[in-house]
Amino acid sequence: MSETGDLGIYKAIGFTSDKLRLAFSLRFCITAVIGSAFGIVLAAVCTDPLVSAVMKIAGISNFESHPGMGDILFPAVVVIMLFMGFSYLAAGRIKKVAVTVLMRE
Repeated sequence: MSETGDLGIYKAIGFTSDKLRLAFSLRFCITAVIGSAFGIVLAAVCTDPLVSAVMKIAGISNFESHPGMGDILFPAVVVIMLFMGFSYLAAGRIKKVAVTVLMRE
């Protein structure tokens, strides 16, 4: 309920619903960028040793992968865009919040 009050305050000082939705989705975008960067680093460090260990069980003794920059960044960009898009859609309820919500509190 306090979040609804905050949205009412933002609308009262002049923020439009579209700007508030964009701000909401940008917060998710920042989180996705941080998570993607962390995932890229972990994948770079852990992928070869883990896949090598599994492949040794199957009889393949030496496994090395050398993905290109596009192969690394494409999944991260897709995840970031999906997070931002779906969070923008989920923020559709912001349009329903009226400035009069402040009078009820």
